[in-house]
Amino acid sequence: MVGNKFLGMKRIQHIIIILWAVGTAAQLLSCDKKEESPVDGQPEISRISNLGEREDALSSTVYGSWIIIHGEYLKTTKAISFNGVAVSPTDFYAEDHSVTVRIPKTLPDPENNPITLTTAFGEAVFAFRILQPEPVIQQITPSIGDPGEVITIIGLHFNGVNKVMFNDEEAEIVSNTQTEIKVKIPPSAFGVVHVTTPSGTASAPNTFGFKHLVYTDGLRAGWSNSSYTGIFTVQSTDVVKRGTHAYSVVYGGWGAVRLAHSGTELLFGDYTAVKFSMYAEQTNLGKKVRVYLNNSSATGSYTITIEKVNEWVEYQIPLSAFGNLTTITSLLFQEFNGQDKRVLEDATVYFDDIGFL
Repeated sequence: MVGNKFLGMKRIQHIIIILWAVGTAAQLLSCDKKEESPVDGQPEISRISNLGEREDALSSTVYGSWIIIHGEYLKTTKAISFNGVAVSPTDFYAEDHSVTVRIPKTLPDPENNPITLTTAFGEAVFAFRILQPEPVIQQITPSIGDPGEVITIIGLHFNGVNKVMFNDEEAEIVSNTQTEIKVKIPPSAFGVVHVTTPSGTASAPNTFGFKHLVYTDGLRAGWSNSSYTGIFTVQSTDVVKRGTHAYSVVYGGWGAVRLAHSGTELLFGDYTAVKFSMYAEQTNLGKKVRVYLNNSSATGSYTITIEKVNEWVEYQIPLSAFGNLTTITSLLFQEFNGQDKRVLEDATVYFDDIGFL
């Protein structure tokens, strides 16, 4: 009797253990299914948001932005690209229903850059407008030229450029990349350059060309050299910005490059600025050059402190800096440090592309 009871209890314990094991396994399998269910499936993209307003769907954003891709089955995301440009794995983080990613700073199209997301179980493509920032013009080289010559506009975000204007005159676009546009100079060969893309229009900080040219490769008709106190070479070949010659000077104390006009009268009110390029050697760093008109600085002047050496620097000075004159009879660039020639004898300064806008 006692033995039968003992055996019965053992059977009951055995059954309980089996039931517990089955129940535990079922629970574990259920958990695994719950964890795997949002992962093991074809990925889907439903909307895009930014990091600050996650519930609001974006219709567009710009290059370089951080965004959140919302959808299903995204946990195993292993690759993301924007119009074929792959994102580094360090630049995205995937969860079940979202992927946070940084858009590349440069993309092939100025506005239409679809998103391709690849997981362990498939691929999803989402049409999304990722816009190029507005264009930026950093430099135009050369900054003067004749009609029909090809010049280069250097800057940022030039994809999709559809128009380049010199004031109101359209230029022919020869070629363009993200950072450069080559155009033919229009007939006027003068004006502020404007670049238009689908993202907007940028204007160059300086005016291209000259309304009245004083010097390029030599003095133009109606202008003569009457400089004083220094060594002056009107057509130097040592350092040239453009073409074959530049004007070089080794200043003596208070010496000046003086360019005098004796041709057809130049009315002060017909122009807005004086533009020129200057190249200073290392010895000139921190030195000063004063610019003024008509052989006297009494009405106004502009002083340049040389901060860049061994490179050409373009200056554009508004004529308002020189007072209210009637005509232009001379243009001067004077040494303004008060030093004697022995101190400056190795400090050559070069001028090129001088004129009025």
